[in-house]
Amino acid sequence: MLKENLGGIWKMKALRSGNLYDVNVPGTLIEMLIEKKLIEDPYVVDNQKEIEEFFKEDYELTRMLQITGEHLREDEVDLVFYGVDTIADIYLNGELLSSIDDMHRTYRFSIKGLVRPGANELKLVLHSPYKYIEEAKASQTGNDDGSHLIRKAHCSFGWDFAPKLPDMGIFRDVELQSYSKSRIVDVIVKQYFEENSVTLYIDPILKIVDNIPIDIEVLFGNQQPIRTMIRMPKAGKTMTDIGENTIEIPVDRPQLWWPHGLGDQYLYDLTIKVSKAGKLYDKKSMRIGLRTMEVSTEEDQYGKEFAFVVNGVKVFARGANYVPQDAIYTRINKEKTEELIKAAHYANFNCLRVWGGGYYPDDYFYDLCDQYGIIVWQDLMFACKAYELDDHFERNIIAETKDNVRRIRHHACLGLLCGNNEIETAWENWDSFADNPRRLKADYIKIFEYLLPKAVRKMDEDTFYWPSSPSSVGSFDHPEKEQVGDTHLWDVWHGGKSFDEYTKHSPRFLSEFGVQSYPGIKTVSSFCEPSDRNVFSKAFESHQKDPKGNARIMAYMSENFLYPSKFEDLLYISQILQGMAIKTGVEHFRRIRGICMGTLYWQFNDIWPGVSWSSVDYFGRYKALHYMAKRFFEPISQSLVLEPPVEKKYGKLTHNEIAVTPYVVNDSADSTGVKCRLTMYDMDGREIAHYDESAHVLPGKVHKFGPRDFSRYIDRNGAENVYVDAAFEYTDKRLRHETYIFLPYKHLALKDSNIKVSIEEKEDLFNITLESDTFTPFVMLDLKDGDGIFSDNVFDLTAAVPQTISIKKEDIKGVDIADEETLKNQLLISSINKAGGLKQTLSFDDIQEAADAQS
Repeated sequence: MLKENLGGIWKMKALRSGNLYDVNVPGTLIEMLIEKKLIEDPYVVDNQKEIEEFFKEDYELTRMLQITGEHLREDEVDLVFYGVDTIADIYLNGELLSSIDDMHRTYRFSIKGLVRPGANELKLVLHSPYKYIEEAKASQTGNDDGSHLIRKAHCSFGWDFAPKLPDMGIFRDVELQSYSKSRIVDVIVKQYFEENSVTLYIDPILKIVDNIPIDIEVLFGNQQPIRTMIRMPKAGKTMTDIGENTIEIPVDRPQLWWPHGLGDQYLYDLTIKVSKAGKLYDKKSMRIGLRTMEVSTEEDQYGKEFAFVVNGVKVFARGANYVPQDAIYTRINKEKTEELIKAAHYANFNCLRVWGGGYYPDDYFYDLCDQYGIIVWQDLMFACKAYELDDHFERNIIAETKDNVRRIRHHACLGLLCGNNEIETAWENWDSFADNPRRLKADYIKIFEYLLPKAVRKMDEDTFYWPSSPSSVGSFDHPEKEQVGDTHLWDVWHGGKSFDEYTKHSPRFLSEFGVQSYPGIKTVSSFCEPSDRNVFSKAFESHQKDPKGNARIMAYMSENFLYPSKFEDLLYISQILQGMAIKTGVEHFRRIRGICMGTLYWQFNDIWPGVSWSSVDYFGRYKALHYMAKRFFEPISQSLVLEPPVEKKYGKLTHNEIAVTPYVVNDSADSTGVKCRLTMYDMDGREIAHYDESAHVLPGKVHKFGPRDFSRYIDRNGAENVYVDAAFEYTDKRLRHETYIFLPYKHLALKDSNIKVSIEEKEDLFNITLESDTFTPFVMLDLKDGDGIFSDNVFDLTAAVPQTISIKKEDIKGVDIADEETLKNQLLISSINKAGGLKQTLSFDDIQEAADAQS
């Protein structure tokens, strides 16, 4: 097959004004407007509002195709669009090929009879999404804003984490493909497992051009090639029946693919070649993992479980929700995506949910999830809307679903296909859906419980289909019911309840929950001038898309900390609050492993630089939550809880017995021994009391240590003057610490700490050792000018236990750190000071000055 990428310089004309511009393809309208300096960057201050008028205009994209004899000598010539956003008429030499209206589809056109030798004009007329919606509204019902009427990423019309930037353009490749004799349309891979062996059934789906016998060769891993022949192909036929060309490959003692934390992610290379008369005409390559992947919904004493089962092992899903990495889709690339998936791996994720209000990621996203062991919960691209079903919409969404399921089904990482985000629960529980015509509710059932599952099964018989998230089973049967299916829990944040509310719930699988935070000062500086660095400024508020977001952050801050005096302090404290909230939830849900089998917090990443629920911001900077997730998502993790629960407020404890209970959760594949020492200290690190206990924890089990009553020590010393440190030493010599306080931080008798820092340079990293003379919560390291990923961060530094962390030289970006001295000049260390809510940020020089003064 001859392939020619048609990317490069095209012409874009604004049809209303007639202005003509050179643009890159893949490329979008916003990219062109920024490059030509026709607009200011929409990500800065409140410039996003200034661009809206451009989306109300139509545009024309053109380029000349040079069709050579090499193309024309082939039997077939196809034009393939892998991603057009969104409403477009496509013309070739003045003849309309098609009018398209779905950014989630791949479009292929046979053009052999339309092209001529030499120059050929390819033109796309891109129509305004706003005008399309206004015209569509005339024939549709419902009370939505109209974004449901266009098959375009819904969040491009604005969301509570995303700007309103409904871009236009060609955001993926365009190809000219010429071929003869046969083309591989698709490859179906089926796996059948027996003890110590797997049998693969490989089904190439071919388009046949003539009646000459076809040779098919399959190369799998290191095995010898397997060949077969189709002796009497029928010209003009696409061989689509499963089993028509099946090639069987036995694999003895296979190396299995496992999610991160349970084993290796072994991947095999698979290549299919199609030849005729000894000449290669087409080939297709992929990497596959050998594994079984199921979702168990078996009945148990708590209701019905909801758990991924990989290779027969029930997996507790640990991760978050993925949204598009940029509102300008052409800025998303493999390099940025790999950094993001590596961030998931760093934080001990084993699962990502691709949220249904965005778009279907590129192939490399799934390749990377295969590579790093991340199970993908894949929503189909429907979210929070009431859709009206007609013949065109039905054909479109079926084709869209088949396109994408066909594209991703072979990936080892694919764990589940879900019909939509929150539409079932919206029909039952949202006021905004109350005025929609009831027939749209019937259309919901047709779409998500008949048409789309049928389309999924046509393409993929093996992957579990779930109608909506959240859902109990579908058909509007109590979709928020915690005893069955998956749950979205928003009593914390949207409901305004305290973080401890999480501990009152026992969902079978929690696929959304979250708390907002502000990005760090370096990210804020990218969109706010110094004069705008106030969370209530016009520029800052334009990057806060939740109307009540700032008020909620302030409310949670008032529960836990004193009000910060500086803008940078406020940003830091908001991130600590977010981390505290999600840690509270995750630790509880992991302690009830077996009832709950998954926690995916909202959200993993950002679509632009702004305020959101993310743990990794738009520039790839780790917020406090992401560093904390690395610890609370460890396959073997530990936590502390008061039993019975104690209400902590107004500087007093409202229960006489103060018993701290340690837990260890083992989600790994191996058993572990653990020694736990529970110690109460005063703020200066003087030991008051300790308890020792040991245990052996099997894979998939939770161990609860004995509760230890500290009430008499609290009565003697005062709850504001003490904390508990739990040291967990595991069989593999890992040492982990957890701390527990008995009052909100604002009521603790914290002191200003004198942190001592020493830095040691190694060949490929720097070791940083920190010591404190007092209890110092939430120590967070950063670099002044650049960015880096620390081996650990955002931890409690106690007077009794120094901490040594490292930073690899390859993980330092944006600043040249050549030696220890350079790192000293760049290092910033933040923590909570004696006021219980104000951040103290110290440079290395500040720390040295304080140490010299003390001596």
